[in-house]
Amino acid sequence: MKKSTKEARFERFLLSVADDVKKGTPLRDALELHAMQAGGNLPQLVVMATGKYQEAINPYSPLSHQKGVDAKAFASMGKLWQGEGYDDPQALQGAEDIFVQSLYLLLRYGVTKALEKNKSLPGNQKGRERLLRLFL
Repeated sequence: MKKSTKEARFERFLLSVADDVKKGTPLRDALELHAMQAGGNLPQLVVMATGKYQEAINPYSPLSHQKGVDAKAFASMGKLWQGEGYDDPQALQGAEDIFVQSLYLLLRYGVTKALEKNKSLPGNQKGRERLLRLFL
């Protein structure tokens, strides 16, 4: 299957981030730096993923106390991106959804554990796995 222009752009972005992380740059710093340099919608997508990550780990956030916090985080990001009708976790996901979910998992778990967690979450597991593997 041929990659879309968006998918190729997201992959190039993640490869450059992964390269900086391997050189010792903290993940969040690398994400923010490369997003600002790349421009377009990447800064917005990185902010969405980092914001949801912060909400999921904040002990004062209602989301952090919910069962299935990661699946709920995905659904709420989908609602932000797709609108209020986005309730089906198996709904067709665009490249942006998959990208933001992958960033969220990387921030929350790191690469190895993110790959494990991905297997138990709804949505496009193969798409997220493909992006996560760029960090190996």
